[in-house]
Amino acid sequence: MKNARLVKDLGFGSTEIVAATTTTPILVPQGHTVVVFTLRNTAALDLEATEEVDVTLQTTYDDGDNWEALHNVHWDNGEDGTSPTRQVVINGSTVTSAAYTPATTVADDAVADRAIGTELRATVAFTNGGGATLKGTVMTSVS
Repeated sequence: MKNARLVKDLGFGSTEIVAATTTTPILVPQGHTVVVFTLRNTAALDLEATEEVDVTLQTTYDDGDNWEALHNVHWDNGEDGTSPTRQVVINGSTVTSAAYTPATTVADDAVADRAIGTELRATVAFTNGGGATLKGTVMTSVS
C-alpha cells in the first residue's frame, strides 16, 4: 500500500529548550488515522522544586488556523535528573461522536478523543522555569 506509514522528526533541535516553543507543522497523508507519538529527553531533565514541562501534540482541521490538543506529556520535579521517554498511540478512527469544546491543551498526561487532522505539531510550555533537551517523533499510518 502506497504511503502506508510516515515517520517524521518534530524538529526540537539538539540544545536545551528553556522557553515556550512550537515545532513546524508536519503534514499528515490523507487517510492516515493512527499516530504514534514518541518523546524522550536526550539529556537529564533540569527541574527544580516547582518547575514543570508540558509537551502537547496538536492537530489542525483547518490548515493551521486553529490547533487542538491530542496528547499532553507532563514532567515535574519528581523526574529531575532523569531522561524519561514517553510514547502514546492515538487511533483517530475510534473517535466518539460526543460533543467537545476545542482546546489547545489537555490535562497532564491525557489523550483527547479526537480525529487526526491534516497537520501535527508539538508545543512546549514551562511552569516556573526549567529546561529539557527533547527528541520527538511522530509516525502516522492507516488503521
